[in-house]
Amino acid sequence: MRPEEFKRLLEQRPFVPFRIYVTGGSTYDIVHEDFVLLGRSLVTIGAVVGPDGFVDHVVHIPLIHINKIEMLQPA
Repeated sequence: MRPEEFKRLLEQRPFVPFRIYVTGGSTYDIVHEDFVLLGRSLVTIGAVVGPDGFVDHVVHIPLIHINKIEMLQPA
């Protein structure tokens, strides 16, 4: 996936949550654009745990490993 394509997903208004499918079968839900840091070849996703909204850990995914994007229902 190109960084410009991913950036368009993050900049949609209103924001629509989406699921990333990556090589190896893992999936990651992007529920808010503030929990994502996008680079030219890598996306860093903050995994939120609990109702307090704090990021528990981050996952680094090379954009080349994103196989599919699925839009989710807005919260």
